[in-house]
Amino acid sequence: MNIHHSFHAGLIAFGLATSASAITLPVAQDSASNTKNALTTTAGKAASLAVNSKVEAYLKFDVGGLPDAVLADNVVSARVVLYFSAARTPADLEVHVVTDVWQENVAGPEPAFVPAPAAIISAAQVLAKRFVEVDVTDAVKQWLNGEVANHGLAIVTTTGNVLLGAKEGSGSGYPAQLEILTNPALGAAGVFTFLGGNVGIGTAAPGYVLDVRTVPNSFGFAHTDGTRTLASFLSSTSNNASFGTQSNHALSLLTNNATRLTIDTSGRVGIGTGSPAQMLDVAGRIRTSGEYDGVIDFDAVTRDPAAPSKFAEFADSGDHLHPGDAGYKAMGDAIDLALFR
Repeated sequence: MNIHHSFHAGLIAFGLATSASAITLPVAQDSASNTKNALTTTAGKAASLAVNSKVEAYLKFDVGGLPDAVLADNVVSARVVLYFSAARTPADLEVHVVTDVWQENVAGPEPAFVPAPAAIISAAQVLAKRFVEVDVTDAVKQWLNGEVANHGLAIVTTTGNVLLGAKEGSGSGYPAQLEILTNPALGAAGVFTFLGGNVGIGTAAPGYVLDVRTVPNSFGFAHTDGTRTLASFLSSTSNNASFGTQSNHALSLLTNNATRLTIDTSGRVGIGTGSPAQMLDVAGRIRTSGEYDGVIDFDAVTRDPAAPSKFAEFADSGDHLHPGDAGYKAMGDAIDLALFR
């Protein structure tokens, strides 16, 4: 979608995509200081705002007028759009966050601002009768979450000399405006976002096709039908990652839409069988390294087919823990003497 700048009073919103929208705020107040480091009511009504080595311009936007659904975590980006009515001496301009209260219709000392610039406009961008966009995302987020009071922005230069469009000078230029790109799907903690083809859950800046962020010792992905639940878990306590069923159901791994491995609710592992009878139950042959000559399965000849975790009645000594004479005989008969030749 092509975006065209619009310079009408009020709040303007339009969709950029199914999961994002843009909101444009016109400047609410603008003024400029004089050579005596003061704001005057005259400057607050001027048709343009001078910025040079001796004076600064001040802009304020009413972010408090944004819809209630727009939170700091909803903001994907925020940019101030400035118009240069004149560029007498192009030079770098700095954008600073203002820290003092000021009003365009009240005379007083020029407000202080944070020394470090929030953004820099390079001299190459300072062109007469042209617009420039300046990224102020961090400042807007701080205003919205209450971390910093919204006293607006200051435009400063040490060597340049320009005129910016003011809201009272519609015949000679265009006033500043603030364009905020938001993602309405985001919640108070950045619950969901779609950005650049990536989906983020718990993050406003997904770095993967599906990027899930959680706090330590918590579940992330979960798939449930209301009875069976499959989930992932990251533990900072044991420093490991887990994946499996939260519900009392077996976990199976499939290839080619067929079950290849099953872990039942008792922890028994079945390979080639969905009903493992032992801690490791393999249906089929096992290829080993060749370090062993063979396998003798005493369990297979002494267990109860109806209850594989128990001895068959004939093999039980009576204490249900050890084989009896018949059990030992069955174990002996299971030995292939050819293994010893």
